[in-house]
Amino acid sequence: MGTTPNGLIADASAVAKWYLRDEDLITEADRLYADWNAGRWHVVPGHFPFEVVHAIHHARRRQRLAPPVADTAIADFTDLLGATFVEPRFIVQHGARLGTDLGVNFFDACYLRIARKTGYSSITADAAFYRQTQSQPDVRWLGNY
Repeated sequence: MGTTPNGLIADASAVAKWYLRDEDLITEADRLYADWNAGRWHVVPGHFPFEVVHAIHHARRRQRLAPPVADTAIADFTDLLGATFVEPRFIVQHGARLGTDLGVNFFDACYLRIARKTGYSSITADAAFYRQTQSQPDVRWLGNY
């Protein structure tokens, strides 16, 4: 449990749980949050902040989060954005190919492509993505974190 020694690329499905407290895997997401704050991982694709804010916004629209709670969550997340964003040209070409090869969503494949380029592991809370990629050695399930 806990950190991956050589690094970690967490996708938005895992990070959104920091704010969507009515979901499962909250304890594991809190460990991930602690590792983020300790500087143990900060490499993400350029679309990462948009995906996380979209999840918060979606929860607000579905009335899972009150408007002031959602606004605070977005502000808090924005304050955390000291990440290193990977150049879009790199992930667009290689992420699309990997997504096709694995039969997964392009955005999800981008996290995995960055993990492979950096030698890190990718961690997800997206059950469908994990089921499709669990045979890949560099994909981890948030529930095992």
